[in-house]
Amino acid sequence: MRIRTLIISLLAVFAISAIASASASAGPTCVPNLGGTFKCEWEVQECKAVTGGIFTNGTCEVVGAGGFGETGTRGKLAAGKKRLVTSKIKSGTTFVLKASGIEVKCKSATDEGTITGSSPGTDETTVTFDTCTTSIPGCLVKSATQKAGNILVKNIGTKLVEGETMAGVKVLAEEFFKAGEFVTLEFGKKEVGEPPTSTLTEKCSGTIPLIAKVTGKVFAIVTSEGAGGKTITLTFPAGGLKTPVNALKVFGLAAELVGEEEVSLVGGGELKAV
Repeated sequence: MRIRTLIISLLAVFAISAIASASASAGPTCVPNLGGTFKCEWEVQECKAVTGGIFTNGTCEVVGAGGFGETGTRGKLAAGKKRLVTSKIKSGTTFVLKASGIEVKCKSATDEGTITGSSPGTDETTVTFDTCTTSIPGCLVKSATQKAGNILVKNIGTKLVEGETMAGVKVLAEEFFKAGEFVTLEFGKKEVGEPPTSTLTEKCSGTIPLIAKVTGKVFAIVTSEGAGGKTITLTFPAGGLKTPVNALKVFGLAAELVGEEEVSLVGGGELKAV
């Protein structure tokens, strides 16, 4: 009888432990976890048949006739499920790439991509920066296939991570990375030919080569709006984060990206990173 009682008691302890473990797993899931409360997950509204819906079916992954849209309750984007997103440079701001001996400023950008449900939530995006100028008078900048002033960066990968600001504040962040290089920039005083085969010639200065690769990774602070919010702001802070540390390079030397970007769902639904 005592043995039976002991077994029942042990089973009860195991059950309580399992419940506690399950409760813990519902908490922070960012890797690494720095002591914050973030899950590093995307939250979106359900995909349902609605009047005026712009998606073909109940996944809200393909735009077209079908009458489906983002509506109803907002919840975790399921693992492997995707949603279409678009983004733009925040109104009144510019994106600045600060490299050794030169700065590149872009006033606007068009962006399209997807977010994917997982832990951490991921993203893939292609961005065209335009109206880009440099800090050296008469020095033009572009990327391959683009006209002077335009920079195309394809297939950038991202994932949600936990970060810490220089002031010691825990934040949700997004890591931007790409194997090999983000983009190859061209610098020069003169554009020869027409896109997509035009090139820049005549070096801007003795220290700035005609071609430079942008490599590494960079982090942005993720800020979601309140209840019902449909826009996420990505802030690339001056000086970067205390952790994780930026590893962006131009000319093989440390560089910095500063600016603010606003991200929203193509279907206009609620969007949040948690």
